Amino acid sequence: MKYPYLVASLPALAFGAPPSMSLDRFRALCREQLTSKDYAELDALLEGGPARSWFVHTWRHRETQLRNAVARARAARRSVEVRPYVREHAGFDVALERAVSDAMSHANPLEREMELEHIRWHLAEELARFHEFDLEGVLSYALRLRIAERLQGWNEGLGRRRADEWQDRAAERARAAGLTGIGETP
Repeated sequence: MKYPYLVASLPALAFGAPPSMSLDRFRALCREQLTSKDYAELDALLEGGPARSWFVHTWRHRETQLRNAVARARAARRSVEVRPYVREHAGFDVALERAVSDAMSHANPLEREMELEHIRWHLAEELARFHEFDLEGVLSYALRLRIAERLQGWNEGLGRRRADEWQDRAAERARAAGLTGIGETP
């Protein structure tokens, strides 16, 4: 089904820029405009339910491939066996593997994650190419809007605070278990 009026009325999205519409507002708009089958497909994409479209199936396979590539990079960095963390997927995208490898080469974890989100953004755009006003265009917009909202919650200061909190909790658990750090006496 085609949705030219809906798609044309949506505010533009740019990677890294704050979205001018929330995902909740977008879903409410789609609930009014999409057929019930197409809205169910949007819901399946965003919530992980059963899907019928090639777009959702392809997105899920590429997302799995992306996550597998990340798992391989992290396992190699830590000298850990990767097999328990790899999931099956259909197809193989060489460019996606290369892009993930490049993203994982960043030393800064925030830069790595930003680059991985950028890869997802481009993938969502690619899947809707030549279908911008069809359901695929709506689904692509939903993915990019979700990414844009996620990125708004990220900042280096917050990340450092969360890492410090995690480290403090880990140290407390270690002390409670009777473990001590280097140079500390029990």
